[in-house]
Amino acid sequence: MATIANKYKTRLIFISTCAVFDGKKNDAYSEEDLPNPLNVYGKTKLAGEDIVRNATSNYLIIRLGWGFGGNAQKGVFVKFCLEKFKIGEELNATSDRFGSLIYTRDFAIELKKLIENNCEGIYHLANYGLVSYYEIALEIKRLGKFNSKVYPLPSSETEKNGPPRARMEALKSNKLKIRSWEEALKEYLKLNIN
Repeated sequence: MATIANKYKTRLIFISTCAVFDGKKNDAYSEEDLPNPLNVYGKTKLAGEDIVRNATSNYLIIRLGWGFGGNAQKGVFVKFCLEKFKIGEELNATSDRFGSLIYTRDFAIELKKLIENNCEGIYHLANYGLVSYYEIALEIKRLGKFNSKVYPLPSSETEKNGPPRARMEALKSNKLKIRSWEEALKEYLKLNIN
């Protein structure tokens, strides 16, 4: 695709991920930080970025934070919390792993702007601020006025048998200003709590 895009002088848009970083930083990653993925998913995404960059100069690489919104499939954490809280179940959530949320509505708005403005290069799309799954669950509980208990868990308990995950996956952008994750989550919950 990148070779074809280059041949026809067409911009290629490649969607990547926060998982291209190793999580050793104590703050959110910007577009200028060097990737160093820990797992196969992050490595394949970074390989895709490299292919795009090497095959064409007319590209837009977008790294996303933890997505939520829309008609999300099972497994998306925000929807998972809502399902649990609506039936009064308690929840255990990782408290020592951090990332950035990206509301699908904000993603669509920002992507449209980037396309319309003929932007090129690497962009991070994430709602402002870093957050743990535990903090996300607490905010959903607070905003939705749910009574369910939420318990913090260390990542060592929740990721025993899975692939290695970075402790810091938060993204920030030095090129874009996107509203906070709290504002985005509040809007989403207004539309999805009934």
